[in-house]
Amino acid sequence: MKHLLFFSLLLFTFSSCSTSKMASPSLSKTIEMDGSNKDWPELTLFDKKSSLVYGVYNDETFVYLFVKTADRMTQRKLLQGITVWFNPFFSKKKTLGIHYPFLPLHLSESLRRETDQDPDISILLRSLPREAELVDKKADKTSILYLDERNGEINVAIGFSNETKEMIYELRIPRLLSSGEKITKEMTLILETNEMKKPTNGMKPDSDLGGLRGDGPPAGGMGRRGMRDSPRGDSRSDFDPISLRINVVLE
Repeated sequence: MKHLLFFSLLLFTFSSCSTSKMASPSLSKTIEMDGSNKDWPELTLFDKKSSLVYGVYNDETFVYLFVKTADRMTQRKLLQGITVWFNPFFSKKKTLGIHYPFLPLHLSESLRRETDQDPDISILLRSLPREAELVDKKADKTSILYLDERNGEINVAIGFSNETKEMIYELRIPRLLSSGEKITKEMTLILETNEMKKPTNGMKPDSDLGGLRGDGPPAGGMGRRGMRDSPRGDSRSDFDPISLRINVVLE
């Protein structure tokens, strides 16, 4: 029985995170960080487990992560808050990362009171503060990034297309990191979302504010309440947080 329990735990550990390896083509044009995909290159990779379409590109100065999804449950998970950890080599470590978005308290409470309505995501995203958290576990600190002032630096944006009903996430990372390390030929990106609590009555989950995963940044007002379940119930893995590790070879 002990061996069976250990094997089950081991299987869960390895199956809870999707892993892919990809080449990152170079870009020949400037990407505007505005939460739209109007100047994106083609995205060709799809992670079935998370329903995310994604791509990683680079130029001489930056590495860019592009993510989009039209899946409503995945969009709800992304609204809980996204943390992307990045390493200048292939690694499972989560030392330096950026956390965005996170909902202000008044928006979280508003969503909690309106659990019988699907939120207008485009309006919700326009209400988000243009602030992110840079989490540095090695230095044991978290810094606030004012995204409208990040010209030439790390930046992140999220948006929604009313035409395609896709949520869009884009991240720009300098190849020369603040730690002094430089991204040259390879790197790892780990995208994670915060926990979503499963509903107790099979209808409406209630996610605590600041309910971050153990590997996430320090708690502090992030999260979302009042997400509705889909009609299929809660006996599946719809409420499992997203964890996607991408090993990237830069071209």
